[in-house]
Amino acid sequence: MRIASDLHDDIGATLTKISLHSDLIQDGACSPEALASLRKIGAMSRELVTTMSDIVWSIDARNDTAGNLIDHMRDFANSVCAPRQIEVQFETDGIDPNKKLPADVRQNLYLIFKEAVHNAAKYAEASQLFIKLQNLNGAFKMRIADNGKGFAAALQQSGHGLRNMQMRAGRLGAKLEVKIEDGVTVMLEGKAI
Repeated sequence: MRIASDLHDDIGATLTKISLHSDLIQDGACSPEALASLRKIGAMSRELVTTMSDIVWSIDARNDTAGNLIDHMRDFANSVCAPRQIEVQFETDGIDPNKKLPADVRQNLYLIFKEAVHNAAKYAEASQLFIKLQNLNGAFKMRIADNGKGFAAALQQSGHGLRNMQMRAGRLGAKLEVKIEDGVTVMLEGKAI
């Protein structure tokens, strides 16, 4: 908890200041090149603030329950999809919200989820995103599906996101499958949480 608090207070606050200063400078008279660079600095700072918040959240022992994980996932999905007018349907079944989860399980599940939702929102041109988390017959299943055009080209261009998702699934001892048909469906199956 101390490390999480220190990261939030020190690094998070500094990143926020960088973003605010770049916004202030943009309001003044600048060359088009300087303005473009300042916009990039501001965008990168805001992205780092979000990333830092996720890291702080994942290592903070006060967020150690399945319910905290689900709430964080729901907040992220809504924050990414709402600006793009993507309707989110989020369901859970058979998950005890009070069950304690180890930090590595929370972090790996969340980062797989985050990558899948981010890809759907950024590349799929979807109008709906369907998310289901469930414990069933001793197994945990996470299904994230969109009704978009798919993002096969984006997956093939770099593949880092998909490789990272596979790596994180391996850390959980889980199986990850991505189907591209009538949109994209990301499915994770492992032991019950």
